[in-house]
Amino acid sequence: MRQEFERYGLGSCRVIAAVLQLAGAAGQILGLSYPLIGCFASGGLALMMFVALLVRKRIRDRLHQSIPAAVYLAGNLYLAAASMYR
Repeated sequence: MRQEFERYGLGSCRVIAAVLQLAGAAGQILGLSYPLIGCFASGGLALMMFVALLVRKRIRDRLHQSIPAAVYLAGNLYLAAASMYR
């Protein structure tokens, strides 16, 4: 994973990205009981995946390399919307 962040030119952001992902995952779990927290957590993770897609576009990755980020973006957008109406 370290090599991937270096390839993106974001080596210094690796730890903060991991912390934000763990916080988002914890927020999604809390969202099972507190939907507002789940909405914000899913929205934050969706934002991270959107930025990930922009980074992959900037470094000219192939489409198949961007598919996981796009799938996670779509999934987190769905979870954010679903928790808003819960």
